[in-house]
Amino acid sequence: MNASPGNEDYSRPSILEDHELVRGVDKSSDPKDVVIKQLLEENRQLREQLAVKDQIIHDLETGGSARSAAEYAAPLSASKRAMAPQMILDLRDVKKKQIQLFDAAELGNWHLIATLLRDNVVDVNGVGINQTTALHLAAKMNHPLAVKELLSRGADHTTRNGDSYTPLHLAAKAGNPMCVEELLAAGADPNTTDYHGNGAIHMAAEIGNIAVAKALIAKGARIDVANASGSLPVHLSPIGHPIRVLLGSGANLAATNPNEPPKRNERETNDTEVAHVAFKNKYQQDLALGPRDFEFVKVLGRGAFAKVYLVRGKGSNRDKWYALKAYNKQAIVQKNQAQYIHTEKAALQACSDHPYIVSLYYAFQSQDRLFLVMEYCGGGDLLSALTRRKAFTESEAAFYIGEISLALSHLHSKNIVFRDLKPENVVMDLEGHCLLTDFGISKEGIKDHTSANTFCGSPMYLAPEMLSRSGHGFALDWYSVGALLFELLTGLPPYYTNDKKQLFHNILRGHLVIPDYLSNNARDLIKRLLHRDPKQRLGSGPRGDKEIFEHPFFAGVDWERLKRRELPPPFKPKTTADPTGMPDTSNFPQAFTDQEISDIERGFEGRSDPNAQQVRRQSSNSKDKDDRRLFKDFDFTPELHLDHEAKQFEKLALQENSYKNLPAPALLENDEYSI
Repeated sequence: MNASPGNEDYSRPSILEDHELVRGVDKSSDPKDVVIKQLLEENRQLREQLAVKDQIIHDLETGGSARSAAEYAAPLSASKRAMAPQMILDLRDVKKKQIQLFDAAELGNWHLIATLLRDNVVDVNGVGINQTTALHLAAKMNHPLAVKELLSRGADHTTRNGDSYTPLHLAAKAGNPMCVEELLAAGADPNTTDYHGNGAIHMAAEIGNIAVAKALIAKGARIDVANASGSLPVHLSPIGHPIRVLLGSGANLAATNPNEPPKRNERETNDTEVAHVAFKNKYQQDLALGPRDFEFVKVLGRGAFAKVYLVRGKGSNRDKWYALKAYNKQAIVQKNQAQYIHTEKAALQACSDHPYIVSLYYAFQSQDRLFLVMEYCGGGDLLSALTRRKAFTESEAAFYIGEISLALSHLHSKNIVFRDLKPENVVMDLEGHCLLTDFGISKEGIKDHTSANTFCGSPMYLAPEMLSRSGHGFALDWYSVGALLFELLTGLPPYYTNDKKQLFHNILRGHLVIPDYLSNNARDLIKRLLHRDPKQRLGSGPRGDKEIFEHPFFAGVDWERLKRRELPPPFKPKTTADPTGMPDTSNFPQAFTDQEISDIERGFEGRSDPNAQQVRRQSSNSKDKDDRRLFKDFDFTPELHLDHEAKQFEKLALQENSYKNLPAPALLENDEYSI
C-alpha cells in the first residue's frame, strides 16, 4: 500500500546510503558528498595518467630519448608511483595506439606505422570495426608502402574481415596493383576465395582492371574456377572489355614478361598488315560471349524452335537487362531452318539502329544452342494490349501504325521484307512505343514485287499474292499493315473465320466488310492497303511509302517528331516497381514467367572440366563439324577499336609471331537442353 502524500516513509535506507563508497562512513556525512569527492579524485588520477601517456606517445613519435618508468611516474603522487609500469602499458594506452595504427594505415603514413610497431606494444594484427586490420585498410586504400611496412612487421595477409575478405581481396576489388604485388610477394594465396567463392581474380575481372589481373595470373590465379554462382572471372568482366582477352585464351600472352620479349620467328611472314588483321580478328573472337555471361531470371515466352528469357549481365554488367532468345540447334537442323535463323540475325544486325526495331546487342552459340541478346521490351506485345483494350481509337491506332510503318519503311530501304507482321510480333517498351521483333521469316535481297516466293506467314494476315504463290515483295508488308489496322480498330482481323479454308477463300475472293462506325479516312486507308493487286496497293506506286505517310488518316501525325520518338504514346503499360531493380514482367503470360529455369539452360552443365570438353570437341563426329560450319558466321559482337591494352597484346603477339597459332576460345557450355 502506497503512503499517502505528506506521510512518506523515510526509514528505508536510500540507494546512496547503501553504496559501498559510503558504508562505514560517519553517519553525519552526506552520502552524496562522499560519492562526489570519490569521483573527483578518480578523475584527477585519470588525468595524471593520461598526461604521462601523452608524453610517452610524443617521445615515441619524435624519437625522443627513452626514459625509465620512474621518470615518467615522477609527476604522480607517491601512492601511485609504484603502478607506473602498469599505467604505461594499460589497455587504454594500447587501444589508443591501436586506433592510431588504423589511422596511419588508412592514410598511408608508413613512418608512423613503423614508430607505433617499433616497441611491440601494439598488435599489428589487432582488429577494429568489422574485424578489419591495419593491413586491410592499407591494401584497400592503395598504400603499397604501408602494406610493405605492415607485412615486414608481421601483419597476417591471410586474416579476413567481417565480410570474409582478405587484404588481397580488398586490394584487387579496389584495383590497386602495387598493393596486390606486395601481398603476393609476401606469399598471399591468389586463389583464396570469399564466402561467395570469388577469388581476387574475380574481383579484378569485375572492375576490368588488367594490371591487377596480370599480377594475379602471373602468380598462379586460376581463371578457370567458377564462384559459388557458377561464374568464371570472364563472366563478371565488362562486356566488350579487353580484359576478356586476358581471362580467355589470350592469357598466355599476358603472362609474357614485357621486359624480356620472346624472340620473333623470322621464318614466318613479316607482313605486319596481315598480322594486324589476324590479331584483330582473334581479339574480337576472344571477346565472344556465352550463356554464362548472363544471369537467367525469367522465361518470357517460347516458340517452335526457341525460348525467350529475361536475363541480366553479371558482375560489372548487373545493371543491364536483356531479352535472350535461345534456339535449339538440333531442332533447327532437323527442320532445315538454319537459313531463317541467319536471316533473323542479319536483319536485326542491319536495322538495330532504328527506334522502332528491337536492338540486337550480341549473338553467340554453345555446342547445342544459338543465342540472340536483344533489347528487353517490358510492355508486352501489342496483342496483349489489344486484348485488354478490345479495340483502339483511330488516333491511337494512327500512332501505333505510324511507328510500325516507319520500321517497315526502314527495312525496305535495306531490301528486307518482314513477312510476318501481326500483333504478337510487335512489342511495347515501358514508355509505350511499338517495336518490331521476330524476324525469323523475313527475307533479304528484295528488289521488286515478285522477288520472294517462299510460302510463309500467319494465316490471318496472309496477303493474296502469298496464297496464290505468285511471288511477293514489299507490298506484302503493306497488306499486313492494313490487316493490322483493321484489327486494332475493330478487335478482329479482316475476313475472320475459324475455318482456315474459308479464311483463305475470303482473302482471295471474299467481300471485305468494314464497320460503318469507322471514319471515311480509316475506311479508305484500309481498302487501299488491302487491295488484292500488290501493284495497285497503297505504297506500291511511284512515290512508295510516302503514299502511306501522306494519307489523310495520318493528318494528325507529325512524322518528323515521330521518327525522333518525341510524340508521347497513347498510354504507358502498367508496371510494378521491384525493390531489387528487376524489370517488371507482369505484361508477359504468367504461364511462362512462373517456369523454372534449369542449370542446363543457364549453361552450367559440364562447367567443372573444360579440358574434357575440349577433348570432346576435338573428337566430335562429322555431323558436329557440319553443324559448326552451318553456324560458323552466327556470332556477333559489336566491333571495338583496339585500345592501349589491346595494342600491347598485339605487340606481344607480333613478337611471338603466334597470331596464327593462338588456340580458339574455349566453349565452356555443353548444353543438351531441347527447346
